[in-house]
Order: sequence, then structure tokens, then C-alpha cells
Amino acid sequence: PHFEKMLYDNSLLLDLMSQVQLLSPHPYFADAIQQTGEFLIREMKQEGAGYSSAIDADSDGLEGKFYVWSWRQLQEFFNEEELDLLAGSLDISLEGNWEYTNILYLKDIDGADLDDQLDGWREKRERISGLLQRLFTERGKRNRPITDDKVLTSWNGMTVCGFTSMYVALGEEKWKEEAFRLMSYLDEKHRDDDGNLLRLPASSRKRVQSFLDDEAWFIKAALRCIYLDPEGPWREIARNETERVIRDFYDPAEKLFYENTTGRKGDMPRMHQLYDAGLPSGNAVMVLNLLEAAVLYNRQDWYDMASEMLNSMSGVIAQFPSSLSYWAMGWMD
Repeated sequence: PHFEKMLYDNSLLLDLMSQVQLLSPHPYFADAIQQTGEFLIREMKQEGAGYSSAIDADSDGLEGKFYVWSWRQLQEFFNEEELDLLAGSLDISLEGNWEYTNILYLKDIDGADLDDQLDGWREKRERISGLLQRLFTERGKRNRPITDDKVLTSWNGMTVCGFTSMYVALGEEKWKEEAFRLMSYLDEKHRDDDGNLLRLPASSRKRVQSFLDDEAWFIKAALRCIYLDPEGPWREIARNETERVIRDFYDPAEKLFYENTTGRKGDMPRMHQLYDAGLPSGNAVMVLNLLEAAVLYNRQDWYDMASEMLNSMSGVIAQFPSSLSYWAMGWMD
């Protein structure tokens, strides 16, 4: 495994796990959602601002050192009875499960079906929760990995989406409030003097104009907020930004969006990013946004634009659906 913690991974996971919880509720899923959200607030939230991009994998020059435990360290920290209890729930040993150290994860339960596995994992975690909390406190004394404190509009838009999904899945007001706070911050602090969206906060040393993924996830985040607060400012924000991205990014010849605007000194060549790689394609996210916004704002032209984009990609989607999963979701809509 790699130990780097990415904001986009955790935010997309929040969205996914929340959907799973709605479709197939289980306390173990709810626990995982809650713990992931708490991790983001505890480790990646910047005071009065957005969320940092990443936490490094290394500390003291070694990958994973902050997170792993040798058997000897565990022996020094727990008595024999406590260590037996820990080893009964976690896959830990003298030999270790990663480079002679132990990553703390729960053991599988042989022969169990999914529900029994989930029940068993939750029982194991509850049984050792006090011991894990002691380890967490002890870990806090270690030298921490470096945090990449860039606040990217796109990744923070994903985080807004994650928090809105958390609220729907768990019903806790604090997640809705955090989504609204973060969305308001992006709308206020990630714009230039002309009101155009930026990739980084306006207070950054260098102002970087938005790319398509910034626009797409900002719009998606605003659309999510509308459902939780129909009378809030989100409806106007989403409509205005959608109109802007169509005006500045859309390529009518190819019926796709460019990755960047044009006309600025030093701009990279304009291109279209189509495939879902480590992150969903901005074009695919915009297809989903346009389909949703077309209904909200009664805009047939936006629906037609999304349909044309999907039609232009239909053959590729059918041939490589795993590389174009967000496009496929739009196709299914």
C-alpha cells in the first residue's frame, strides 16, 4: 500500500460509501462514513478556509512510519492480555504484514457472508476501540508527515459533494452545515476581481484561472446544495457558473469542453480530456451537471448539449466502460 492521504480519494469515497449506505444500510458502513468525515475535519481542514490537498506518505524519511507498528512497539505499549485481545481482532504478528511492521486492519472472518462479515468487523472494532484510541494518542507523539496545504477548487468541490451525501446518509446536521460553509468559502474566496472562478484562493501568491475540473466540481457541489437548501444562494450560483463554463470552455465543433480557457499569456494549448483516470473526466462531470441542471432550470438547450456530448462518445463508452465510468453514468441517465 501507499500511505499518502489524498483529499480527492477521501471525498469520492464519502460520496460512494454514503450511496452504499442508502442502498444497503449497515452500521459498519455508517461507522466508516463517520470516521472518514471526522478524519478530513481533523487532519485536512484549514482554519477558516478549505481543505488541504494531501498528507505525505513519509515521515523521518521512511514511508508509512507514522502509521505502522512493530510487534516490539506493541509489546512495550500493551500488557500480554491487551495484546492478545488486539491480535484477536487485527491482522498483526511478530513478522508483520508490511515490511516487518504492522498496518492495523481487521481480520477477515472465514466463510462469512457479507452481512456476517460486516457484523463481525463491527464487533471486533468495538471490542478493541479503547486500545485503538490509546494507540491513536501515542501515535500523535510521532513526527507527522508533511501536509500539502494547497486548497484546490475541484477537490474541495468533491468534498462538498461528499459532505452533502454524508448528511443524506447519516442525517447529522453538522455535515450539511460543513458543506454549506465550504461551498460559501469557495464562492467567496476562490474568485478573481472580475468574479471568475480560480483554481486556488485569490489570496495565493499566484492566481491561477480555473480549469474544467474546477468548474465542473464547483457546479456539481452547488447543485448538491440546492437539494438540501432550495431557498439558499446555490441555485443562482450553479446557474451563473454553468452559463460561464459554457461560454468560456465549450467547443461547439467537437461538442466537448476544453480543459482551459484561452487568451491568457502563457496558456497551455487547449485540449479535451475524455477518460476517467485517477479522477473523473471534467467533461463527464459536466455531462451529469448539464442533465441535472436542465431539469432544475427547465433548459432544453442544456439537455441537448449533454445529449450531443454523450452521442459523440457513445462508441468509446460502449467499448471501454471501465475507463469512462462517469460518462457511462450519464449515458444511463
